[in-house]
Amino acid sequence: LDYRSYYIYRKDVSWENFLLREWLNEDFLNAAFSEDEKAKILTITVYPDKESTGNATQDRIFLLSCAEVEEYFGSNSETKCKATDYAVEKGAYVKEGTGNCRWWLRTSGAKPGYAAYVDERGKTFLSDVNADSSAIRPAMWIEVNP
Repeated sequence: LDYRSYYIYRKDVSWENFLLREWLNEDFLNAAFSEDEKAKILTITVYPDKESTGNATQDRIFLLSCAEVEEYFGSNSETKCKATDYAVEKGAYVKEGTGNCRWWLRTSGAKPGYAAYVDERGKTFLSDVNADSSAIRPAMWIEVNP
């Protein structure tokens, strides 16, 4: 779990144009994984939610969408996320007493400059992309037996 701003400017942009997408697939990928590990991370087509704007992208590392959170997690208690010390040090919000943090999703909001996130209780909301309090919970598909 890491921490990074979602986007620098508050404007209507899609996942394909987010600076965070570029950072995940370049800087984060190269810093977080060895060459052997990177070889197992698949490049997949990442589709925008029906609520989102933009085109499908080819990514190795991505943020989950609202639809994927519903598909892969069974309940709000399963979407709760503990912040790493690193994310907290970088500025991620942590709920006192629980250690839970907020984490960004790639689903854009109905208003320009807004995107979805999962809050410290495990519920999904929309926030201004300039709200620098949510953590990054990268997602990827890996090949188990290459």
